[in-house]
Amino acid sequence: GASGEIINLCPEFEKIKYASIGATIFFTSLLAFISSFYGLSQIFESYVLVFFLALFWGIIIFNLDRYIVQSLRSGDSTQQSLLISLPRIILAVLVAIIISKPLEVKLFEDEINALMLDMPLRRQTLLFSATYPEKVDAMMSSVLNQPSHVEVEEQNATTNEMSRNVAEAAKGVGEIAENISGVSTAASETTQGSSQTRDAANELSKLAVDLQGLVTKFKI
Repeated sequence: GASGEIINLCPEFEKIKYASIGATIFFTSLLAFISSFYGLSQIFESYVLVFFLALFWGIIIFNLDRYIVQSLRSGDSTQQSLLISLPRIILAVLVAIIISKPLEVKLFEDEINALMLDMPLRRQTLLFSATYPEKVDAMMSSVLNQPSHVEVEEQNATTNEMSRNVAEAAKGVGEIAENISGVSTAASETTQGSSQTRDAANELSKLAVDLQGLVTKFKI
């Protein structure tokens, strides 16, 4: 915003000062263009559209910086200069944050992608004991996404019901023992029948041998 004719008449250090101010404004606008180009390229597929939008954003940042520099005057008192500069300093900080965020995302792109790959794609179910302290429960509530609390109601059985269940179990065990005893008896009876059948077969074999001997003698 300074006049070129006046600057040419100024000493060399004044020329260097204004040149440094101009370079600062220019490079700030250049960084704004680069960061907005990267950020917009993640949204739009057309690089032509991204280029013109980033250029427009760079021009806006250039004019804001230029306005901040022009509004600062060295003739005012310190308190007055601070009051005038405070809103512009806040604006400059906001502009710097807006410019740096896309560059920060690009700088840590690999780490962010690795972290996103480790994150679950769907909602997962995690079970936590109800006996945890309140501090642990509060911490988990702040970390989990829409946690659901499931409670199981306690069922108290009476003494009579417990005695009846034990009696029924004992009765069932007794029936099983009786069935096993019956099977053992049947097996013993089957074994005795087999022995009697074997003895009868032996006697029949002896009778057959005797009959064969009588038939042989009769033929002679």
